[in-house]
Amino acid sequence: MVARIVSAGFVQDGRRLVEHVVHADPHPGNIAVDGGGMTHVVHWDKDDDRLLWAMYDGNEWTKFTAANSGGEFASLGIRNEAEPIVAYYDGGKLKIATRANGAWTSETVDDGAAASEEEPDADVGKYADLLVASDGSTYIAYHDATNGDLKVARGYPGNWNVQVWASEGNVGQWPALSERNGDIYVSYHDVDAGNLMFGHWMGTALEAEVVDSG
Repeated sequence: MVARIVSAGFVQDGRRLVEHVVHADPHPGNIAVDGGGMTHVVHWDKDDDRLLWAMYDGNEWTKFTAANSGGEFASLGIRNEAEPIVAYYDGGKLKIATRANGAWTSETVDDGAAASEEEPDADVGKYADLLVASDGSTYIAYHDATNGDLKVARGYPGNWNVQVWASEGNVGQWPALSERNGDIYVSYHDVDAGNLMFGHWMGTALEAEVVDSG
C-alpha cells in the first residue's frame, strides 16, 4: 500500500468534497493555515533526504524543496501572517527553514554538545515541536538525545537562545508546546520513569508535574 499525504475539503455534514494527492509515500507531515487562508504542508522525503513544502491556494498546489537535506520530525508554523517556518532534524542537528519573498533559506539552531569524550557526536533535534507565540517569537521544543534533556530554542531566524528546560534523567521526547495568555506550556515524555509530564515555563525554570505515570 502506498502512503500518501492527502488534502481533503469537506462540506458541513462531513462528506468529502475534494481530495488532492500532495506527495506519494511521505514521512508523516505537518500542516498549518496562514492568515490569508492558504494551506501549508511540510514533510520529510525519506528517499531523497530532503524537506518538502506544498501550499494550496484553493485551486492548486505549489510544491518546492524547502531544504536539500534532512526534514525528519518537521514541525510547521506561520510567521508574519504568511511566512512558513519549519523546525526539523538533520543528521544530529536541529535546523529551521524559512520562506520569505518566495525563497527558502535554512540555518542551524542547535548543533548540540557532546556528552563526553567517549561520545563526541552530538544528537539533538528529534521530536521537534514549533510554536509561533502571540508576541511573534518562535519556540522550538526538542530532545537532546546525547544528554537526555528537554531543550527549547526561542527567538527568530538568525537569533536563537537555546535553554535546557528539563534534565533529570532521560526526558524530553515527543514535546508539545502551547500558549495561554502569553504563558508557555509544554508536555513531554519522561523516558526513564515512563511518565507523561506537563510543565509551565516561569521565565527561568520549568514547573513540571506528572500527568500520567507509567
